[in-house]
Amino acid sequence: MFTIGVWLKTYPDPDEAVAAIQKDSIYALYQKGRERINERIKSTKILHSAITGHLLQMENVFYRSTIVDGIKGFFKLYYPEFAAQEIHITADYLQSATP
Repeated sequence: MFTIGVWLKTYPDPDEAVAAIQKDSIYALYQKGRERINERIKSTKILHSAITGHLLQMENVFYRSTIVDGIKGFFKLYYPEFAAQEIHITADYLQSATP
């Protein structure tokens, strides 16, 4: 359902989405949703690569850990075929207090 919803959200009007449900098979809607998810994953990986290549130099270890490792962890854990709705991110937002 999540994957089908990803596709249906591409319609500018809810009535058009309902018409698509009435016209297309569930399998066709699912396939279109999967294609959209795959496109988003691909573009996100490209963006992530560009961002990690231009990180700011700072002492905050959580900055690098979140942007590089946390998002990379998402790509390892994300399983769009059977668990597209499970959006994992392995990020740690805690920062130790320094005087």
